[in-house]
Amino acid sequence: MQYNQRKWTKVSIDQNIEIQTFNEVYKKIDDEKYSDEVKEKVKLIENELNKEKIDKKQIRNSMNWLKNNAVGIAGIISPLIVKAFGA
Repeated sequence: MQYNQRKWTKVSIDQNIEIQTFNEVYKKIDDEKYSDEVKEKVKLIENELNKEKIDKKQIRNSMNWLKNNAVGIAGIISPLIVKAFGA
């Protein structure tokens, strides 16, 4: 629950996030005919998340690119990144 600070109105936020796998993301990329560059950015993120020492800057740069060029893909990858960081 969150409270609107200006009016102190009780606000309920419900989010239903479905965690997908990277294989499902690649299938969506293929099904919706996204560019190969989209697939490359997703692969870069996947590879970074599998490293012992994750380069957050690489992930941030790739996510920014996806947000500008493939917002639908960025939206489904975000929960995978959050999950990888244990949040």
